[in-house]
Amino acid sequence: MRKLLIGALAMTLASAPAASAQDMQPTWYTIFADHVAISDRQAYDEAGRDFARLFEEKGVKDVAWVTITGGELGYTYAIPGYGPADMATMNAAWGAAMTAVGDEGRRISARSDALVESREMYYLLLRPELSYNSDAVAFKVDEPYRHYVQFAVHPTKTQEFEASAKAWAKAYADHGIERGFRVYEYITGADLPMYLLVEDARDEAHHETLGAQIDKTLGADQEPLMRQTGATLRSVREMEGWVRPELSYPAMSGGN
Repeated sequence: MRKLLIGALAMTLASAPAASAQDMQPTWYTIFADHVAISDRQAYDEAGRDFARLFEEKGVKDVAWVTITGGELGYTYAIPGYGPADMATMNAAWGAAMTAVGDEGRRISARSDALVESREMYYLLLRPELSYNSDAVAFKVDEPYRHYVQFAVHPTKTQEFEASAKAWAKAYADHGIERGFRVYEYITGADLPMYLLVEDARDEAHHETLGAQIDKTLGADQEPLMRQTGATLRSVREMEGWVRPELSYPAMSGGN
């Protein structure tokens, strides 16, 4: 419990100092997730690599995705810049892309579709005022490990939750903590209100090391903040994943 609440909350719920006007512009992500049986993941990977290579060979424009995989995440595809109002635009771009890759693209897509057991689709909204040094958490090849924490908040306590995030921000700033994280809000889903925190690292061991350093730096100052934030929550869920450059498009060479 201490690791879950102190490690997760103290490390992730700080909000950034006053955000610029540009930072406050809404940044949407459309998320698709495929869940595939363990026995079929190698074949699904092969189809995904073939699909990304074909898009590159055909020079497909106006379509991009980042693939993250994990035990609970499945194969998650994050499409930046598209929200609920952009579905028609995204569908048109995808239709043009599939026309460009032709029959071969449809055959590869059919290979992967046949391996999918279930699918999800939802929207995330980046909350820069609840994030800390968020530019450091861009998708990147050299730090592919992703640590996720879902915070299920009591419906009547969202304001208190966000207020506690700002208190964490001050604690992070006062202690000179450099590690960044992003906080997103789920806009669709079956268990709202829900927020998602994302941190990155080289691997799980690196993540744990950074977390221990932050826990030590904050010390006793985090205890009242932990209680304040914990009082707003219904549940906390941790997950992990890995950015997959070879299953993403366009080819990844750095942050996004």
